[in-house]
Amino acid sequence: MQEQAFARRLATADPISATNGQRWQAPSSMALVVALVSILGIGPVLAATAMPSESALEAEGFLIREVRINPQPIYDESIPGERTYLMRLANRLHVDTQDDVIRAQLLFKTGDRYSVRVLRETERNLRKLRFLREPVITVVEVADGQVDLEVRTIDVWTLSPTFEFSRNGGDNRTSLGIQDFNFLGYGKTFELSHKSDRDRNSNVLAYNDPNLAFSRWKLDLEFSNNSDGHDHRVAVERPFFALDTENSYGLSLRDTDALARRYALGEEVDVYRRRQTAVDAFVGRSQGLIEGWSQRHTVGLRLDDSRFDLHPPGPSAAAAPDDRDLTYPYYRFEAIEDDFGTTTNRDVIGRTEDEAFGRRYMVELGVASGSLGSDRDAVLVRAEASDGYHLSARQSAFVSATVSARHEGGQWADSLFSTSARYFYRHSQRSVFYAGFSADIGSNLDADHDLLLGGDNGMRAYPIAFQSGEKRAVLTLEQRYFTDWQVYRTFTVGAAVFADIGRVWGPNSIDAPVLGTVKDFGIGLRFGNLRSARANVLHVDLAWPVDDPFNSGPQLMVETRSTF
Repeated sequence: MQEQAFARRLATADPISATNGQRWQAPSSMALVVALVSILGIGPVLAATAMPSESALEAEGFLIREVRINPQPIYDESIPGERTYLMRLANRLHVDTQDDVIRAQLLFKTGDRYSVRVLRETERNLRKLRFLREPVITVVEVADGQVDLEVRTIDVWTLSPTFEFSRNGGDNRTSLGIQDFNFLGYGKTFELSHKSDRDRNSNVLAYNDPNLAFSRWKLDLEFSNNSDGHDHRVAVERPFFALDTENSYGLSLRDTDALARRYALGEEVDVYRRRQTAVDAFVGRSQGLIEGWSQRHTVGLRLDDSRFDLHPPGPSAAAAPDDRDLTYPYYRFEAIEDDFGTTTNRDVIGRTEDEAFGRRYMVELGVASGSLGSDRDAVLVRAEASDGYHLSARQSAFVSATVSARHEGGQWADSLFSTSARYFYRHSQRSVFYAGFSADIGSNLDADHDLLLGGDNGMRAYPIAFQSGEKRAVLTLEQRYFTDWQVYRTFTVGAAVFADIGRVWGPNSIDAPVLGTVKDFGIGLRFGNLRSARANVLHVDLAWPVDDPFNSGPQLMVETRSTF
């Protein structure tokens, strides 16, 4: 039986290229299989049990007979390094993911035609769930024009009493509470926490359900009572969960009351209060995936009522932003090209990462008028475009652009063009050079939409909100190193050498000084966690400013990010 299982695994293997994101197709020639098994000394038994390749199964129209769910524990106790007392205890205390939770994410069912594309898209969807890692879907049996599939996933530790501390741009952030990303094994996220940063203290209660009652509906709830107000959000949505999805519906509501602060060279100079009520209801339609493209049409109604007051009333660095009350129907068109790949050790340590090489376009048009309750007549436009490129076996690049604007009173207001480019050159499986560039060009921006530059958006050695203006550009150069060192088979380790160059120019709402181009450089360590749902990357960076007027010296930054 072990030899037969090995043969099935060998014939359906689909290893991932770490250099260009391309998936290596299982060999269609039996010659390769025979050669391999001969070398391994297993003999002709394996060759006889080998199955057709994925492409052959699809071309011949095989049907899915059975789908087996095979969730694995956090640690594999058959591996010598993963059977310590604490690892075995983690497996016993952890509540395993329910099979129905995984089945609710599958894009195929018994009786469907076998499709490699659908299997790969299902794996992508499963990788988005924080309570699972490294999902793999393989063929385990072939008989009479039918196949049996196995969906193999690995659980991670999801219940986390949290005590977090981070330091960025000279400001500290803390979080204390409890969070579970897989409550009772049903895939629900529950959070109760107290958070503190430079702006406010917050008590947060949040709940997220990615498959409400095992359906395609999602539910997000978050209630935050803050030292300066509150932030309450509710959203229920049936999204376009796959390229072939034909219908989408959604409703979201948000009520916010909070203080906003304006800064000059990192120092607070102004405070105003913002009260916002936002509602968005929409319906989407699509014909699914046709000739490699999924085209989606969405109509909706959006309300954005924002009110501003100085806090406290009286002299200030600038007047409060103007109130906005916009209610408008909108139409959105989106097109997505089916072209995806996978890689490892690029933005995350030791985990499979998805790459979108296909083109994506989106355009949205809305019309606000007094007849619907708006405080003005306006046309609102937004457009997005993105693409990815295989430049060579070692090089890849990803570009994107966004435009948003509002036309009112015969002129354009709050106009913003943003673009970004990311370039990766892989020296080896353990070494990647990264270059990232972003630029934002605004015109006649609303006073609460100043573009900021500082420690929280690219310039690691400078205070948060160090400069502000209508235009901004940031260049990041980073040499990344990924080690194969796993501390207790749980934590991964990496390192980086980096340099940042940024500039802000143009007017800002408080006439703060603009210093021109600023630069920094530094070194850092990266720590990932393979066994936890909180699989962010911990950054520990030491950065030196080059153009600091205060001569503040090197800055230590400790924070968690979603990527390297």
